[in-house]
Parts: sequence; C-alpha cells; structure tokens
Amino acid sequence: MHVPLELENDFFAELDSNKACTHKGCQATTSAAERLALQEFYNELGGNFWRYNYNWNSGDPCDNHWFGVGCDSDGHVISLHFFENHVVGNQIPDAITNI
Repeated sequence: MHVPLELENDFFAELDSNKACTHKGCQATTSAAERLALQEFYNELGGNFWRYNYNWNSGDPCDNHWFGVGCDSDGHVISLHFFENHVVGNQIPDAITNI
C-alpha cells in the first residue's frame, strides 16, 4: 500500500526552492551524508515517477539544483518542497535525519 505524501501548504507553492544558491552559487558542496539521504529519499519514494524530478542524482544536489531541494550558501540542505509532485511511499526513509 502506498500512502501519498502530498503536502498542502501555501509555503510550498513555489515550485523550485533553490533561491539561496542561485545568485552566487553554493560556496561548498553538499556532504556525502546529505546526498546519500536525498538519494535514498528519491529511490524509496518513487522519484522516477515524480511529476518534477529535474536534475536528481546528477552531480551535487545544491549546485545542480535538484528540483525541490533548498540549500543554504554553505551547501547544506535546508528544505524540501514537494507540493503536488506525486511523492508516494510507505514511509519516509530514516536516512532523511542526516539532512
């Protein structure tokens, strides 16, 4: 059984959330632990079938602007935005706590 993980909130209305790294670029790369957590999140929650999965699993999550991943200027993941993105799964992977 798949439980939809759609979040409904005006805060998530902005589809791409990479504002912190777009003007000057990220100053550091995302840590291996954060990258692996995001990859597990993608794999466990049907990332291949999301409505928007631009750039996922390609290079650095912050520098390459993985869709829905918000980062600070130090390359840390600070937010995930998946409003109406068809994210489904049984549960959010435990690795997400590494973000």
